[in-house]
Order: sequence, then structure tokens, then C-alpha cells
Amino acid sequence: MLSKLLLPQVVEFIKEQEKSTLKPTDFDRLLFNKSKYPHIPMELVVDQLRARQKAKIKLPQWFNTEGVIFPPLLSMEQCSSELAAKYKSSLVQGGLAIDLTGGAGVDTYYLSKKFQRVIYVDFNKDLAEIAAHNFKILGVENIEVFNGKSEDFISQFSNKVDLIYIDPARRDQHKKLFLLEDCSPNILSLQVVLLQKATKVIVKASPMLDIAKGIVQLQNVSEVQVVGIKNEVKELLFIQEQKVFEHIAITSIDLGLHYKFTANYISNVEVPLSSISSFLYEPNATILKSGKSDELATKFNLSKLNRNTNLYTSLQLNKKFLGRKFLVEKVLKYDKREVRLHLASNQANIAIRNFPDTAEVVRKRLGLKQGGTTYLFGVRDNKNFPKIVICSKI
Repeated sequence: MLSKLLLPQVVEFIKEQEKSTLKPTDFDRLLFNKSKYPHIPMELVVDQLRARQKAKIKLPQWFNTEGVIFPPLLSMEQCSSELAAKYKSSLVQGGLAIDLTGGAGVDTYYLSKKFQRVIYVDFNKDLAEIAAHNFKILGVENIEVFNGKSEDFISQFSNKVDLIYIDPARRDQHKKLFLLEDCSPNILSLQVVLLQKATKVIVKASPMLDIAKGIVQLQNVSEVQVVGIKNEVKELLFIQEQKVFEHIAITSIDLGLHYKFTANYISNVEVPLSSISSFLYEPNATILKSGKSDELATKFNLSKLNRNTNLYTSLQLNKKFLGRKFLVEKVLKYDKREVRLHLASNQANIAIRNFPDTAEVVRKRLGLKQGGTTYLFGVRDNKNFPKIVICSKI
């Protein structure tokens, strides 16, 4: 695969195609007309073009480095973004790290900046060859590439290591996977050997995974980090060490919005309920995923709309709240005539929290189009009655 993509005529063909803005129909056209280009491995080229489109935003440094070859699109979709990989590398440092599921090599590359020596492991020969090529192009000299199964490598590795990082494959040809036992390799069967050989283990998991279940399944978890970018959860990091921790920290961090919030996993707080006041607050997605919204509300002295609704309210604006903030303009019954009477246009952004109807049903019932500057929240109030809250975003 790598040798074909490095052919001069293939490199030039990719550059020519990228001179124009490529659309999905352009990829279909190239594949349909591949017989016109007998010396071009068109399936590989189209996959490379698609991967490069994704890399332009996800991996800008790699995209802008001449000679970098990107892995197949499936690997590009799972690999860490440049922003997330940089962040993870800031958590650790030492002499030796092993990336047990190297894949595209993005995490390995950034780990190499914090460790004297890094070993990249991947069972896929094409991925390993591409990674080795890219490390050379990027000027990295302290990464060793091993092509083989993670299980085989770690069972034969006899030395102690400062860090083992593992991002098990969460996709097959037909569906996305998120349960740890369904991913490859099955890290649950490797728990004992990983913690015998590493001072610290970091497991990257799907944002769909239940945090409580992950803590139960994995051994010696010291912290769980919910990592997001611009209010979208991207990955979960389970940090494991060689001792059992009585208190596990849950950290929510949004790299794009510079939010960070840490709470104790087993703590529970009681947030007072109140009627909807002047301001409405929606916690950042990473905090919602962590299950620590009430702890955040307590920190900022907010009241809760409903026991089953992670929306909060206050009389005075708290500008430092970690999430979206709204000015409440009207609190209305869920009645089409009353709501439309208070709207300046037929456009609104609709969100539903613990409400009898879906956002689409509400939109159709109220006859509204998506968009504009007005926000409508369908909620239940502190007395459990359905309400429509008309807001403007702060």
C-alpha cells in the first residue's frame, strides 16, 4: 500500500486533485473512470484524498507536512485529533512508553515528545509501514515500530515501562463498537499483565461507554477524564495505576473552550429546586457525560429546574459557569398559540430536556423552522409541568 502511494505519478495525481474543492461526487467520478488511469491505484488514491480532507482539520500539522501519508479512512476516523493527542501527552512523561495500539501513530508521535523512548505496536502491516514512514518524515528518531499483535508483544516484553497507552479498535466493517469487551484487543483479559509491567496505563475508550461500568471493569482506576472539543465529547480516558484508589477523580475538560472541572466520582450533592428565574444554564457536554452536573451547579450556587433535568437557573448571571448561558425571556405553557404569540419570527433553535415530546414534534407542532437567534427549551419545571422557555444565548 505505502509503496503504491509513494510512486511519483500517484503523488502528483493527488496534488492535482486537491487543487479543486473535492465533493463526494468527485470521488465517485474518479472511481467510475478509474480505467482511464491505468497507472493510478484509484481506490487507494480516493481513500487517501478522503483521509486528507479529514486530516486538514483533525491533524493540521501532519496535513501541512510534505510527504506524510495518511492511513485508511477507517483508521483516520478513530485516531486522536492533534489537539487531543497533545493534551494526553501533557499528562505523562518518563523514560519508556508503549503505544500498544499504534494505528495512525498520532498518539505515539506526541508521546515521543515526552518520553526518551516510545514503542509503537500494531498488528496491521500497512498501518505500521505508514506510521514508520511518517515518523521519519516528521523527524522523530526515538520511536521503534513493531508489527504484530498487542497481546503477543506485551506477553513477551520483560522490562518495566513507565506508560502503556491503549486505544482498542472500536469499529468493524459493519458497525461502531463501544463496549470494552467487544473492542480489539480485549483489554479486560490483559489487565493483570498491563499493570504488572507499567507504572501507569491509559485506556482511551468510546464516549458512548458508561463511565461507571468502565470503572468496574478496569482495575485500579485512579481517574477518568472526559475529553471534549467545543462542547462535543470526543473520548474517555481511564487512568490506571499499580495501587487501588479509594477516591476516583472525574475530570471534564473541553480543549476547544478551555473548560476543566474535577469532582469526586462517589460524591453526591443535593441541588435545591426552584422555578425558572432570569438565567438558564446548560452544562458543557463533557460535564453532562461525567454525571457531575449537580456538583458543578453547587459550585456556582445555582438551582435546578427539575430532579430529572440537568438544566439550572439563577436570578443573577454567573459568567464563569462551564457551559452555555441563556437569558430567559419568557416561560410559557406548552401551547402553540401562546408560544407563537411571543415569537418575533418563525425560526428558533429547539432543545428538549425531560419533556413529553421530541424536538421534531415540538418544531412541527409550533410550525417553526430551525435556526435564528432565539432558543426554545422544552422542559419540566420544579412542579413537573411541561414548559416552553424562550431564551437568547449569552
